[in-house]
Amino acid sequence: VVFGFFILIFNQMALCGSFADAKSDPEVIQTPPASSIHESERVTFQCQLKGAQMNDYYMFWYRQRLSEAPEFISREGRQYGEGFRERFTAELQSSNNRFSLLIDSARLEDSAIYYCA
Repeated sequence: VVFGFFILIFNQMALCGSFADAKSDPEVIQTPPASSIHESERVTFQCQLKGAQMNDYYMFWYRQRLSEAPEFISREGRQYGEGFRERFTAELQSSNNRFSLLIDSARLEDSAIYYCA
């Protein structure tokens, strides 16, 4: 293994909101839980919401690098944070309760924890 040529990307999940009428909180499931890829490869994360409909929420992707504050990537694929529109694509598929994040031509500096919220 040659160091510097692999990117390790973790993702976690979060969902904020209040559910006064809900019997149980919705569950956010992200796949894959971790990914190790070569630089310049493409990686896709999927976020699925169980127990609620995504179109009832604003869905976001965030990235958090080691020892740094979270960075806003996208809101529902319509709005993007600064510097993310070029290689990052977020897509909301409300019909199947999925929200995906595609990173094209991954770079070493993309190593981070990715959050769907």
